[in-house]
Amino acid sequence: MKKPNKPSHPTGISFGVTFHGFPFPPADGQRRSLEIMKIWLILLIPVLTACDSGRTFVSPASSEVTTITAELFKRWDTGAHIDRFVVPQASYKPILTSLNGAHRDNFGMKWMVLGDIDITLATGSVHVRLFWTRKDTGAFKVNGTYYRAASDLEFLRLIEAAKQQSEQAVSSDGHKPSSSESSAGPTAPADAH
Repeated sequence: MKKPNKPSHPTGISFGVTFHGFPFPPADGQRRSLEIMKIWLILLIPVLTACDSGRTFVSPASSEVTTITAELFKRWDTGAHIDRFVVPQASYKPILTSLNGAHRDNFGMKWMVLGDIDITLATGSVHVRLFWTRKDTGAFKVNGTYYRAASDLEFLRLIEAAKQQSEQAVSSDGHKPSSSESSAGPTAPADAH
């Protein structure tokens, strides 16, 4: 008479495989737990995706901009301080492009402030605070959110080029562009990061 095999698993099936310490396939209670975890994961994917949207900065289109002003202060590159000036329209696109697509930085550092860019639109305004990172990727802050984008040197180059274009326009026209903000003197940063 043949002796029946004693099953090593309550289901009578032994695969000799474990899944995180559980016999495979899982017992009924474990199966329910795994199903519940799958349901939670399926439900969380849209939530996580929604939280992830807006992780890049979208700068306004040049056509939406009425004015841009910029200034540089506290320069570590020994360059000259640039008082607030009105950016010529020809410089809108390069400046906006340098900001566009920047990735959110959830761990903003206590970087030194480099300067400000103020973008005025028909529908409102955007204040951009630039920072020195001394890295290949620069940083800026809009509405309390930090972003990483073009390098510090790229921001410097764009603002210096815009300042030169502004000065050339003044010398060729014989008058300074009008703006209530362009006459404002240097301003100290309100926050250090």
